Amino acid sequence: YWPPGMAFVLVPLIAAAPLPIALGAYGLGCFVMAALGLKRLGESLGLGPQARWAPLVLAVWPTHLLMSGLPEKELLLIALLPWILWTGSQAWACAGRVAMRWSAGLVWSLLTGGLTGVIVLLQPSFQLLPLFVASLAILAGLPARRVAGTLMAVIIGAAFIVTPWTLRNLAVLGAPVLVSTNGGGNLYRVNNELATGGYLAVGKIDFQGLSELEADREGKREAVAWIKNHPGDFLKLTAGRILLFPGDHSVGAYAAFRAAPERIPRPAYLALKAGTAATWLMLWALVLAVAWTCWRARQPLPRGAFLLLLPWLYLSGIHAFFESGSKYHLPTLGLVLLLVVLVVRGSPAPTGHAARGAS
Repeated sequence: YWPPGMAFVLVPLIAAAPLPIALGAYGLGCFVMAALGLKRLGESLGLGPQARWAPLVLAVWPTHLLMSGLPEKELLLIALLPWILWTGSQAWACAGRVAMRWSAGLVWSLLTGGLTGVIVLLQPSFQLLPLFVASLAILAGLPARRVAGTLMAVIIGAAFIVTPWTLRNLAVLGAPVLVSTNGGGNLYRVNNELATGGYLAVGKIDFQGLSELEADREGKREAVAWIKNHPGDFLKLTAGRILLFPGDHSVGAYAAFRAAPERIPRPAYLALKAGTAATWLMLWALVLAVAWTCWRARQPLPRGAFLLLLPWLYLSGIHAFFESGSKYHLPTLGLVLLLVVLVVRGSPAPTGHAARGAS
């Protein structure tokens, strides 16, 4: 029912050390991987020494700190996404150099696919990410043949990681299941008469009496039927889910204290949630302010800004149809911090009255 990625990561750690040490090693390992990936990606985007600011801010970011000792898959997704974007950009650069051997581009593409396969085992909703990026690349006017070649190599790399688990599912369940069987239930819980767009334990129909496969199939069938019969309600829910996706970013406080809420007084808990939400709002206010300044100065956003936004756009689109909420944007946290560094560094200098005011 659940994706197996976290079990693959945590079982060896828990077997090798007591639980607190295992979880500490997991959190520290994820941070180190994220910091190195953000620095490498930032340098490839031309930030130079300023690329270190993204991992430094991530190290003290309240939501990230609150989750750092917990077995949350988002910590590993935060760590892996910068590496996927970096290896993917390397693959594309190699494919565009005439003098570069084709094998170099193939290796980078396969590596990108392998990392993508890992995050699919952690969170299956990422399975369409390569196709999404390739589609946008073709719409942007990039050579379709070159995009298709890179995409095929990425898919092969991902299949190398995911296929063994798919074959295991076929042997155990007797049916082809790519990663997990929770997609149908998730789709139905957020597309029925009781749905709100966010988490809902059970929809109008409860599939608990059915087997995994039957519940998955029935969930998909009932969700599609409801969407066809209630297009207006579905569009309202979709709009709500898109608004829920950025969220208030206070999920870290909930994750840290959900197991024992009595450990913190309620006023302190609410203040903690408000503080984490405030940092998130200030972050995006800064991005929007710089974007507005660039637009007024008729200056494009810095090179690489759209690349960093791709996972955010993809996940926002996926969760427009599935369960949404602030937890689901967490995998992009490191990329958002790097985006802030990039746009602030590349923002135009103030002119006229603004320049005199700044002086």
